[in-house]
Amino acid sequence: MFDTLSQLIRAAFIPSAGCRFIVADYSAIEARVIAWLAGETSTLQAFRDGKDLYCETASRMFGVRPCRKTRHQH
Repeated sequence: MFDTLSQLIRAAFIPSAGCRFIVADYSAIEARVIAWLAGETSTLQAFRDGKDLYCETASRMFGVRPCRKTRHQH
């Protein structure tokens, strides 16, 4: 639902002729900044590799290998 709503809201804004909108993805920005400030190289690498940070963190906490997520694992 959130994706649909955000798409509808974006469609409501139209830039002036000759202008463009610049869009930035701030996905998990807090976690990224904190990892950078703390020097958490494994967390930063997980972001670079496009991994699910929360799945990676849980696997380290519980000492299990990360695997594919199922609906019931979240």
